[in-house]
Amino acid sequence: MRSLRLCVLAVSVAVLATACGSGLSSKDAAKVGGTGVPRSRVDALLAQARFNYVQQGRQFPKPGTDVYRVFQGRATGFLVVTTMYADKAKHEGIDVSDQDVAAAVARRLKSYGSTAARQDAALEAQGSTRDELTAEVRQDLLQQRIQQKIFAGIHVGPGDLEAYYKQHLAKYSSPPSRLVREILVRSPQLANRIAVELHSGADFGALVQKYSEDPGTKANGGRVTIVKGQSSPDIDRLVFSMKTGQISRPLTSADGATRIFDALAPIKPAKATPLSEISDVLRGDVLTEKRREALAAWQLGVKRDYCSGHKIKYAKGYEPAPDDNPCGQNRITPS
Repeated sequence: MRSLRLCVLAVSVAVLATACGSGLSSKDAAKVGGTGVPRSRVDALLAQARFNYVQQGRQFPKPGTDVYRVFQGRATGFLVVTTMYADKAKHEGIDVSDQDVAAAVARRLKSYGSTAARQDAALEAQGSTRDELTAEVRQDLLQQRIQQKIFAGIHVGPGDLEAYYKQHLAKYSSPPSRLVREILVRSPQLANRIAVELHSGADFGALVQKYSEDPGTKANGGRVTIVKGQSSPDIDRLVFSMKTGQISRPLTSADGATRIFDALAPIKPAKATPLSEISDVLRGDVLTEKRREALAAWQLGVKRDYCSGHKIKYAKGYEPAPDDNPCGQNRITPS
């Protein structure tokens, strides 16, 4: 969560839109429904961002500047999103007790050190405080509870597996391939002379050893398996159009190399792994996708609910720029 907050406060050159708020406490940067977003939390996020800048030897924007107000609005927008989620969760009966938060904070602090002094020093080294840590932990726990409720009703049945398998068949299939030999040289003129020798009856393997400049295939007598889609399109077109036993014309590719191929074997067609062999792996893929879709639908529903009807108000100077506004077009959370 800390890295997300720092990412949320990344530098931006966007110009802050003029903002005004009404009906807000002087201590709030914004209000979501009946819940205020304290300015102190915005200040805490800005303090973390400032600390990160100092650690990197960069100058943090000065208060009062346009860039600083962009940071301030972006931090506020991030907190507005989390407040929307928390308020919506509360109305859906999802909550986190103070006892659970205290226990989680204690566990987190224990990882920072065995004494309060060490813990405070560790927090200070991250540009954070105990109050901000508590707020972050509560937010993390609430997010977990929201996901638990959303995911509880999600199941994967045989029909889901079959539909996903058919939709993503290429993902579970091996593409066509062909065993060939190749002679690779850097001179098209030399390749043409080699082609003349081959069509005059010269041994392909002997010419591989004499001329080929690709040590990887040369050590194997020129043998290489060409998998469709893994080579350049011009190589694929040539190799997969040849008859078995046919020697190709010289082909100069975009990499500057000229190749002559000998089709040693028929084309191995694409082969799909049977659904029965990968059903367990597939189940995990389907479950992940369904959960992602369900969570995104819930988030979008929250946005539609709170971004309509003037349920969100900002204090003057705290409204996010258009690109950072959580109620902007196609926006679910600030990025």
